[in-house]
Amino acid sequence: MNKSPDAVLQRLLEQSSLHSSSQSIDPVLLKSMLERQYGLSGHVERVGSEKGHTFRLKTSANEYLVKVSPSDEPDPVTALQIAAMRYLDDAAHADQAYPSPKG
Repeated sequence: MNKSPDAVLQRLLEQSSLHSSSQSIDPVLLKSMLERQYGLSGHVERVGSEKGHTFRLKTSANEYLVKVSPSDEPDPVTALQIAAMRYLDDAAHADQAYPSPKG
């Protein structure tokens, strides 16, 4: 069965949650939640992303990437994003542990 390009696109948008509802996130509220839930405080700034909401939290000691996913996003999609971010973080730290030789 040959599906129309519109049907394929619609299915892709639904399965990836790129078409999910999205409400604006108040950075002040987010900052308050991060402090209350995780004990993290600092400067919060919005970072452009393809879906959901992404922020950078700069504390006095560290920087964090804060990703707020839509409530209607399927759990496996959220889990995949978390796994990808953890992998990239691990890979970045591995590169720092073993710097490449200067040529």
